[in-house]
Amino acid sequence: VSLIHTMDTSVEFKQNMDQMNEMMESRGLPTELRVRMRRYMHECVVAKHQTAQENLLRNTISQGLQREVARNSQRDLLKLIYWAKEFPDEAKMELVKRFHPTFFGPDEAIMLRKAVLVIQ
Repeated sequence: VSLIHTMDTSVEFKQNMDQMNEMMESRGLPTELRVRMRRYMHECVVAKHQTAQENLLRNTISQGLQREVARNSQRDLLKLIYWAKEFPDEAKMELVKRFHPTFFGPDEAIMLRKAVLVIQ
């Protein structure tokens, strides 16, 4: 199953890159921007994989098991969030469940409203 998923992911990535290249060509984007966009596509693969894993957990696993997964997989991250150190465990787990991996390219301006950033 893992091999098939890897092949599907690879095919999807190539299709996305082809579509991106076509779009950049049709819009006449400058070379420097095209290079940055391609680099972003390559570098954000891990974040996309993490997002797919999070969606799998949210859509298939009970709330209690989701909290256990969060407790075991995000314990080091939680230690770094100083303002949450005194939170009860349940609140910490709910906080972790709200984390969504996101990737930003180099020198990209980050403009988010109503968001808490944890940079790792």
